[in-house]
Amino acid sequence: MSSNAAMTAAFFATFASVAWSAAFAWARWLARPHREPSLEEQNRQFQLEQRVAGIEQAVQAMAAEVTRAVDESPPRGTAAGFCDASTTAWRVSQGRHAALGASGGSEAFIEESE
Repeated sequence: MSSNAAMTAAFFATFASVAWSAAFAWARWLARPHREPSLEEQNRQFQLEQRVAGIEQAVQAMAAEVTRAVDESPPRGTAAGFCDASTTAWRVSQGRHAALGASGGSEAFIEESE
């Protein structure tokens, strides 16, 4: 037998041995006993899901409140009692009665009658 034939036979024998070992280990892993989840584990999982659902609900409620607060707040950069046209439009859209003073500029003094 030549050296090439001996090396080829040894290679295939090694490959067959490794393949058989892998198949045997996989079969043993598939046949392993499966542990059923206990009632305590199922109860704990249910409680965790309920907590996550509660947290998600709270975050959604906070997002809605922040959005509502931002929509109701006056535009930034306006001093108390003074406004420009966009602030006046905002106050009118909010249902407040505002009377413009006679300054004539882009900013006017607001006298609110409440």
